[in-house]
Amino acid sequence: MRARTPREMRAYIRTNLKPEGTCRVWTGYCDRYGYVMWQRRKWKVHRLRWILTHGQPAPSKPCVLHKCDNPACTRLGHLFTGTVAENNADMRAKGRSARGENHGRAKLTLKQVQAIRRAYATGRYSQVTLAKMFNVSRPTIGDIVNNKKWKEAS
Repeated sequence: MRARTPREMRAYIRTNLKPEGTCRVWTGYCDRYGYVMWQRRKWKVHRLRWILTHGQPAPSKPCVLHKCDNPACTRLGHLFTGTVAENNADMRAKGRSARGENHGRAKLTLKQVQAIRRAYATGRYSQVTLAKMFNVSRPTIGDIVNNKKWKEAS
């Protein structure tokens, strides 16, 4: 297959989009974001579409973010550039960060964490005892009772 020019790539992307509400969603390969191979590199489609239309994002704002919070959306009006910190703040503000019970490897629920803190505050239970009761490590209990982990449960 011959290499596509930027103009051909823009046309290819446009032909592989479908309307979904106000978003223009990539219909090709997706995990959460749409992906495409171009110039021997795997690109996120929304980022490539931004670059082909506006050029590279400025070094001070290297990320291409979504206003619509739809990772497969490539509608230029839904995209904007930002810093990594702004991208992370946007993720947290929209409730998409993997924290607490939403974390894929969480062993405790919010209610269990609150129960651990209440029990430890009484002084009747040691961290070792609580660790055994909740089937987690003693350092995990220490981090919970010292607000190093599960800060949102405070």
